[in-house]
Amino acid sequence: MTSGKALRRARHTVLTAEPLHGVAREASSPDSFRCEGREPTFRLRALTGVALPCGRIAFSGHCDRRGADLFATLIAVDSQEKEHRFAIPTTRAGRIEHVLRLPDVVIELRFMPLEGPGHVTLRSLAATRLTGLETVARMAGWIAFDLWTFRGTAACTDVGLDLKRSLTDLDGAYAASATLRAFPPRVPAHVRANLESERTHAAASDALARLAKDPPCITLVISGLRATAKELHDALVAVESQTRLPIETLVVVTPGSAVSEVVEGRHWHGGLVRVASPNEALDAVGSGSLLVHFSAHEAAPVPDALALLEATHRAHPGAAVVTTDEVCVANSGEAVEERCRGSAWNAERIEASLRVGTLTGFSMARLRDVGGMRCAATGEEAFDATLRLSRAPAAFQAVHVPHALAIARRAFDDRTPEETLAAHRSLAAHHAATSGAAVRPGLVSGTAHVAYPLPEALPKVSILIPSRDAFTMVHTCIESLRAKTAYGNYEIVIVDNGSRDDDAVTYLR
Repeated sequence: MTSGKALRRARHTVLTAEPLHGVAREASSPDSFRCEGREPTFRLRALTGVALPCGRIAFSGHCDRRGADLFATLIAVDSQEKEHRFAIPTTRAGRIEHVLRLPDVVIELRFMPLEGPGHVTLRSLAATRLTGLETVARMAGWIAFDLWTFRGTAACTDVGLDLKRSLTDLDGAYAASATLRAFPPRVPAHVRANLESERTHAAASDALARLAKDPPCITLVISGLRATAKELHDALVAVESQTRLPIETLVVVTPGSAVSEVVEGRHWHGGLVRVASPNEALDAVGSGSLLVHFSAHEAAPVPDALALLEATHRAHPGAAVVTTDEVCVANSGEAVEERCRGSAWNAERIEASLRVGTLTGFSMARLRDVGGMRCAATGEEAFDATLRLSRAPAAFQAVHVPHALAIARRAFDDRTPEETLAAHRSLAAHHAATSGAAVRPGLVSGTAHVAYPLPEALPKVSILIPSRDAFTMVHTCIESLRAKTAYGNYEIVIVDNGSRDDDAVTYLR
């Protein structure tokens, strides 16, 4: 800001990018920069004598990026030196055109084109002040364009964008629309959580309507191993929140455990919570067709989770296993940190991660055929049961409920050495009886590497590497493959998407 002079406010303000930190200009072009560190940042300056933009604006320009985390952020500092951050949707082609409201007074404007190291080219950055009517027109135009562009797909539904919302909540609809123009799209955690809750509730309502004519009796097995009294209490409260379905509950704890006092004689919905030791045969505890298992130390089910599991199992009566999605929440319990998506069946993923899921349903009849669920003090009974079911003589089928039906209390890879060892033993026994593969510890703690025996005549493996101008990364990738790959019969195919960098073109030739 020029000292002692009033700065002129322009309707259209041209902005120049000046490296602030984590950014170095490339010698090849004045508009190209190399980014380093976690938050490479530019300071945006207006022309001499012109004030920085403020209020309602349309931020535009071109930002061509290469890197791992391509999420752009505009940072405005107000007169109180408070930072205001705005996510800036940038298309795959690098186009920026976004409507936002800056503070009424802006003393500094910064731009972070990506997160982490990479390369970026910035051109034609500008801000155009908008009237209220212009703001509404531009926002509505983008929403209409996106609704038409993504018609017939699940994209708009995934971000919560529809015609009704655009009429009742223009700002929210525009924010949802902006995520569709971003590359890659980023949906805020609270938006994902709210959408997930709405979809699960709608699906559960349909499931309960189908189950009303013939209410099921669900056998619920809660592992109380390693759980505190509070964790077990919270797990039972979560079960009580399920819509009124007949539920038989068996809590598995070690003999003499203090947490058994939490469950002894507890009643609800006309049912009884019972306590068992790990050695008790669990396949004898229920008259229903579905057994649902989870660990009180790991997670708790969301409302109506059991109804969705039962309805899915009824729709696929031949399924031995019903898997679900789950989320891991922050310590505050407010923001979704991570979502683990399951699938109908992916043996390699399940075996490598040594887990089938936090909340899992099992066919009671199929469990009896393989000897029931074997509980042990390690708490890996669901994984062990799934492996035994998958190699049973009867045809194996698993189905998936595409909803987050469990809220995890701990990170997915937070296992004790005893739990990991027990899962490894189950997996080793499984492959000893099937493929003959060796089971070794994975590169990441709490995982496994299944080393299958190779045939005498090795099949050819094709390695496809898409590339455009990424000389350093492609060079590292190819030279690493050549130097470290022990497998002999492979080929490397470079998919060149119009490389223009001289070093990259020369190397590819």
